[in-house]
This record gives sequence, C-alpha cells and structure tokens, in this order.
Amino acid sequence: MLCAPVNTVSEGMQDPQVAARQMLLDIPHPTRGNLKSVAPPLKLLGAGPTPRQAAPAMRADTEAVLKAVLGLDAAGVARLREQGAI
Repeated sequence: MLCAPVNTVSEGMQDPQVAARQMLLDIPHPTRGNLKSVAPPLKLLGAGPTPRQAAPAMRADTEAVLKAVLGLDAAGVARLREQGAI
C-alpha cells in the first residue's frame, strides 16, 4: 500500500518541490499587486514558465475590441455609448 501526507493548499504552495518545478507564477495586476497563479504542469525541455499578465479590468478593452472585431470607427463606438449599449 502506498501512502503520503495530504497537504493543505498553503502547505502545498510552500513545498520545495513546487518551487523547484516552478509551479507558481507571480502575475502583476494593476490594482492588486502580484497575484500567485499555478503554472502549466507540463514543461518543455529548456523552457520555463513564461511571464504573464493579469486579465484586463472589466470593460478596459471594449473600444479596441469593437474596432478590431466589428470594424467600428470612433463615431460608431460613440453611438453605441450614447445608446447605452456599452
């Protein structure tokens, strides 16, 4: 029979093997500082975890997405704002 300790999340995050495998990433967030995130478990030879950024704030990219995806210009985005659609 195999057996091993069962760690809490906090204990697991402090485990030396987690650090050795680079399983936690610090992701910068514009208003909350650095956030801890779990790195992808599969590692390619010679490639460590890649730095990431936090998701944008709600509605931060609305105008850029409307322009890129729908092809709207500034006037089109303004019309949507006036109509209360965004």
